[in-house]
Amino acid sequence: MHIKPTVILIHGAGGSALSWGFLKREITDSINFRAIDLPGHGNIQGEGCNTIEEYVCFVEKYVTDNKIFNFYLAGHSLGGAIALSYALKRSDNLKGLILIGTGAKLKVLSSILNGIKEDYKNIAKMIVDYCYFNKELVSQGVYEMLKNKPALLFNDFSACNNFDETKRLSEITVPTLVICGKNDIMTPIKYSTFLSENINNSKLHFINDAGHMVMIEKPKELAKCIKEFVIK
Repeated sequence: MHIKPTVILIHGAGGSALSWGFLKREITDSINFRAIDLPGHGNIQGEGCNTIEEYVCFVEKYVTDNKIFNFYLAGHSLGGAIALSYALKRSDNLKGLILIGTGAKLKVLSSILNGIKEDYKNIAKMIVDYCYFNKELVSQGVYEMLKNKPALLFNDFSACNNFDETKRLSEITVPTLVICGKNDIMTPIKYSTFLSENINNSKLHFINDAGHMVMIEKPKELAKCIKEFVIK
C-alpha cells in the first residue's frame, strides 16, 4: 500500500494555516499536507513568540504530540526560518526541507518595526503591497493582515530581524528544495540563491510572475515543484 508523504506547512509573519489553502487544493490525492497555526495565529490565542527558537519548540511539540514520523517541513518566510532552524536543531525523523520565499538572514527595516507600533494600518498596507506581484490580490491581503493585533506582527518581524543562520547552512544534512517568486521584493532571489549555494543536496527553483506570496499567486506551479520533490 502506498503511504502518502507528509508535509508540515508553516506560514509566514501575520499569516495562518489558511495561507496554504490554494496549494492544498492543487494536491489532494498524493501528499498529506498538515498546515499548522503558529502561537497567536489563526485559531491559536496569544501574541506569538519573540524568537525563532520559541517557534521551533512549538513545532517540535506539535510533531511529538501528533506522533508524526518521516515528514517534510515546508516554511514560508518566517516559517522558512523556523523550518531551517528546526533542521539545524534536529534532523532525525525529517526527510527534507522546503524553503519558500525565505533566507538565512531576515533583517527588517527599523521603519517597519517602528511603523507597526505607530501607524499599524498604513504599515500593514505597505507590507502587503510589497508581498504581491499581482496587485489585484492586495486588498484581500490587507484585510487578512489587519486581523492580527499589532503586537503579534511586531513580535513576528522582530523574530525575523534577530534571525541569522548564514554561517551554519553547511550543517543541514537533509535534502532541501528552495523556492522563490522571481518578483519577490520582501525576500529577493539573492536570498534563495545564497541558501541553495550553501546547503548541500539542495535544489533551487524560481517561479515566474510571482512575488513573496507565491503559494497564493502561483499555487499550481508551487504544487508541481513540491510534488516532484517529495514523491519519489
